[in-house]
Amino acid sequence: MTVGQHSGIDDGVVSRISGTAKSHGFFLLPPILFAGHNLEEALSMYHWLKVAPYAPPFNATQFATGVFLLTLVGFCLYAFRWIGRGEYFGDVMMAFVCMEFLNAFVPHIFASVALFRYTPGLITSVILYVPAGLYLLIGSRRGTMPDLHWKHWTLGAVIGALGALVCLWAGIQIDTLLNANDSV
Repeated sequence: MTVGQHSGIDDGVVSRISGTAKSHGFFLLPPILFAGHNLEEALSMYHWLKVAPYAPPFNATQFATGVFLLTLVGFCLYAFRWIGRGEYFGDVMMAFVCMEFLNAFVPHIFASVALFRYTPGLITSVILYVPAGLYLLIGSRRGTMPDLHWKHWTLGAVIGALGALVCLWAGIQIDTLLNANDSV
C-alpha cells in the first residue's frame, strides 16, 4: 500500500489524503497536537530559563515569538495541503506526525532524562506526541493506516529541525527589532 491509499475499517470519517483516497480522521489531529505542544513550550519557557543549567542564546519572548511563527507555518502548510488536496498531501501529513513523534524524544524526553528535570514541552510530548506516533506506527504495520516510509521520517526530521531553527531565528530578529526602538 502506498501513501494515499487506505485499507482497513472505514470509521465513517472521510478525509481526503490524495486524489480520491480516504483515510482516518486521525489526520485532523496533528495541528491540534502541534498547537497544544507549542503552547506548553511557550508558556513554560519563561520559568525554565530561570532554572536552566545553561544559558540558551534567546530569551522567553524571543522563544515565544519563534514558537508562534512555527505554529503559524505548520498550520499554513497543513491548510494549504488540505485545501489544495494535492498529490502529496498524505506524505506531508505522515511527515508531520513523524516530526511530532521525533520531537517528543529530541529534545524533550532525552533532555529531561539527561538534566533530571522538566523541560518545556515534556508533558505534551509524553501525553500527545508519543501515543499519536505509536498509533501511526502500529496502524501502518497492521495496514489500517497508510504505509510509513523512511522518506516520511527524513522529511519530518529535516523540515521540523530547519523550520524550528528558522522560526526561532526569526523570533530573535523580530524581538531585537521591536526592542531596538526602546533603547534609543
